[in-house]
Amino acid sequence: AEKGRPKPAGAESELDGGPTEEQREEMQRGAAQLEVFAYPTNRTTPWATISILAASGCLTLAASLYWRFHVCRAITLEELEGRSEGFAELVEHCSVGKKDLEKGELHRLVLASLLRADEGLLRSAVAVTILGCCGTLLERLQGSNAMLSVVVGGTIVSSAGAAYCHTRTVEGAVTGLAEDGMDTSPLKLAPPRVTALSGGVTALGTLCALRFGRWAAI
Repeated sequence: AEKGRPKPAGAESELDGGPTEEQREEMQRGAAQLEVFAYPTNRTTPWATISILAASGCLTLAASLYWRFHVCRAITLEELEGRSEGFAELVEHCSVGKKDLEKGELHRLVLASLLRADEGLLRSAVAVTILGCCGTLLERLQGSNAMLSVVVGGTIVSSAGAAYCHTRTVEGAVTGLAEDGMDTSPLKLAPPRVTALSGGVTALGTLCALRFGRWAAI
C-alpha cells in the first residue's frame, strides 16, 4: 500500500538533497514576479545619447571659456565692447524667436536646447541624468532612431511653442507700456528670443516613466 501511494510535493528534494527541475522553474517564476526592475538584453554602447551629451557639453563649455578667458580679460572699454558683441552673437545663434522661424532658420530650434547658458548646477545635473539614463534605456530597447525621434521631436515642438509664446508675451507687454505713455523704442531693438530649453529631455523622461517604468535605466 505504501508503494502505490504518491509522494508528496518536495519529497524528491528531501531524498535527493536538492530541488527538482519543476521546483526550480517554480522558484524562478516566483522570483521573476517579485523582480523590481527588468534589464534590457541589448548592452551596446548608446552612441546617440553620448553624442547629444557631448555636443551640448562642448558647446556650453566653449561659451563658458570664451566668456571667462576672453571677454572677462578685456583691458580697455573698446576691447570689452568688441568681445561682448562676439559673445552676444554666439548666444544669439543658439537662441530662437518667432521672427527667426518666419525667416526659415529652423536649425535654431535645436541649437536653443544644446546651449545650457546661465543654468543652475542642480538643473544641469537633472537634465544630464535624465538624458543619460533614459536615453540609454530607450536606445537599447527601441534603437537609436527612436531615441533621436523623441528627443529631437520634443525639442522642436517645445522650442517652437516657447518662441511663439515668449514673443507674444513680450509684444503684449511692450504694447501695454506704450499705451501708458512710456517710451518703448529701446525695447524694440532686438526681437525676443529664448534659449536653454529642455523640451526634448522632458519628453524623453516622461515617455520612459510612463512606458518603461519597470525597466532599469542602465
